[in-house]
Amino acid sequence: MSLGDPFGRVARRRQTAYHALRAQLQQTDVQTTADVERLVARLRRTTGRLVLLLVAVVAVISLAVPQWQAAMILAGCLIGLWIGTSFLQTRSQLRSYHDEIVRREKRLDEDRKQTPIEESEQ
Repeated sequence: MSLGDPFGRVARRRQTAYHALRAQLQQTDVQTTADVERLVARLRRTTGRLVLLLVAVVAVISLAVPQWQAAMILAGCLIGLWIGTSFLQTRSQLRSYHDEIVRREKRLDEDRKQTPIEESEQ
């Protein structure tokens, strides 16, 4: 039991979200570590673009309507925080999936090493 999550609700929600993402990745045929690494790079690039767009929109509106400047900065910070936490959670889930693939590949390699190769008799 954790003090931050005494009933395990957050952990269950995160586990459910991970399983949903994992199922979606498997449906789209993301099966190798290279595929996952490409997704993480794409996620990072998309998040960066979103943050730049957010900063630009907040700056333009703040300059166009000076009375809204404080509200826009506050809204921009909140939206930026939401984008950042979404990025971190998704990256964490993709890393978990990456680790799962690595464990599966390692297990397959170990199974191949343990299984003797039968030689055909001629």
